[in-house]
Amino acid sequence: MRHTLATDECDLHLNAVSSSTHVFRERGELYELKTHLKVPPFPSRDGVLAELRCELELVSGIRGAKARELRSRGCNRLEHLLANPQYSGTSARVLAFLDDPSPLNVLNLLFERFGASDPRVLMSLFLFPEKLTFVDIETLGLFSSPVFLIGFARREGSDLILSQLIARSLEAEAELLEKFLTLTDKDALFVSYNGKRFDVPFLNQRFSYYGLERRLDNPHVDLYPLARRIKLESSKLVALERELLGKARPWDLPGSLVPAQYERYLETGDIAPLSEIALHNAEDIHSTYLLSVEMYRRLLL
Repeated sequence: MRHTLATDECDLHLNAVSSSTHVFRERGELYELKTHLKVPPFPSRDGVLAELRCELELVSGIRGAKARELRSRGCNRLEHLLANPQYSGTSARVLAFLDDPSPLNVLNLLFERFGASDPRVLMSLFLFPEKLTFVDIETLGLFSSPVFLIGFARREGSDLILSQLIARSLEAEAELLEKFLTLTDKDALFVSYNGKRFDVPFLNQRFSYYGLERRLDNPHVDLYPLARRIKLESSKLVALERELLGKARPWDLPGSLVPAQYERYLETGDIAPLSEIALHNAEDIHSTYLLSVEMYRRLLL
């Protein structure tokens, strides 16, 4: 059975970010919603690799002052360090990482050298667009509460394909979690907004609760620490949307009301509250993608 989104308003605003037909499809005890989100292209992979090859601070022992000194002597690329006895070995290892990059190796190198709040970690996203999974969940509260919706999106061509799995009842939570695991690659590179502190630990706690052995230990770029570098009055996602993207959500369901709307659905069986929640989740994931590109432009270019 297929359930269309309950209100014209929800349908209208989902169509503002999507070109697909929006229907809830029953999958056992779950609903599944797929949406094609139109998104701008990423910076080119070759261009980002060229930028990384100019990051002398990727080499152990080189920080700001030393990097400036080396550049003043004409050493502007990692390849130039191969002739320097002090840095030849470590620069060769870094270049080997970049010649055959993997998401985990590159991200660990960037985290080790720059830290999770340094905008240069964004470069890892644009090296592996085919590996990216943008993640956001909806729950009935803080830790130890059930999760009832998992949204995750991947790039396919010029579109971002959003999948949303929704539990039709609280008893379907375990099925929801298992289904998500079957659809998530173990080497996917996660991208989120505050997901490293909330979404992923929350999911891992729920896996443990149901005795599921797998844990999400994927490489992960969280935009929240990067957002704090922009020094806006608020680091909330909706504030960044407004200030950086010029995006407003006058129709959006506030996140604080999401649990009450799901409980309303459980009490009445009316699918309209799920439509509002799905729209809210889709907007969060869409904005996370857009912010990854905009933060790169503002903080690095």
